[in-house]
Amino acid sequence: MHLPEKLSLPCQPRVVALLMNELRSTNPSLRRLNQLFGSDPVLAAWLLEQANAGIYQLSGMVQTIPQAVALLGVAQLRNLQKRALGHIAQRIPGLEQLGPFSCDCARLARSFASALSLDGGLAYTAGLLHGLGQIVFLQTQPQVQAVTKMESWAMGPWDPLRAQWERKHFGYTATQACAKLLAQWGIPAPVTQLIDALEQPLEMADFDPLVAVLHLAVWVQRGHYSKWTDREMVRNFPIEVALAIGLDMDVVLQQEAPDWSQSVY
Repeated sequence: MHLPEKLSLPCQPRVVALLMNELRSTNPSLRRLNQLFGSDPVLAAWLLEQANAGIYQLSGMVQTIPQAVALLGVAQLRNLQKRALGHIAQRIPGLEQLGPFSCDCARLARSFASALSLDGGLAYTAGLLHGLGQIVFLQTQPQVQAVTKMESWAMGPWDPLRAQWERKHFGYTATQACAKLLAQWGIPAPVTQLIDALEQPLEMADFDPLVAVLHLAVWVQRGHYSKWTDREMVRNFPIEVALAIGLDMDVVLQQEAPDWSQSVY
């Protein structure tokens, strides 16, 4: 698996603008900063990378956005954003839905995790970041770049069956590429391990119910974003994964990603 030294990382322009505006205000709201960082996967990854840098002596320990915001503080975030936020790419063709899709996965993963008394914050982080692996594929695999430009190719980056195609052609999946990338950035192991195991939760040596939660949340949102019909969703539903953590198929399919915009994740 080859990972480039530099990647063009797409942020949502509106979120970047709102974040920079909040940081420029006299008294930035920590709650608002949590909301903004928690609504864009690239910004969230950048924030967690900074918070887990060795200078803070908490390397590998900061797993959620509120933890990172609290650790860095407004003054440090202001200094960091002057060097970084203005230089982040705003768009990559083929991945325009990365931000909204990632947020919906994160919200649904948190909802499922909370219902099972699991770590909702960790589920949110992994759900938000897992899609970054598609950036690696688009920027390192010419075959992916070619097929994503073909209008007749129905299996887009968020297709529920996409991981099988990736594994067949490349020997690894975008989520595994994401896990390796995040590990290189210093993102804590609990996050990267969840993402690495996301596609096949039942094949883990030691089953982790949080991986199953993440798998179901991501699978549901992939189906929605790929415009699968209700019949397709039911026919392809990963029933074994749901049964492993005691979730009913109807509950999973009918659960909508809650709006956490008024929360601190």
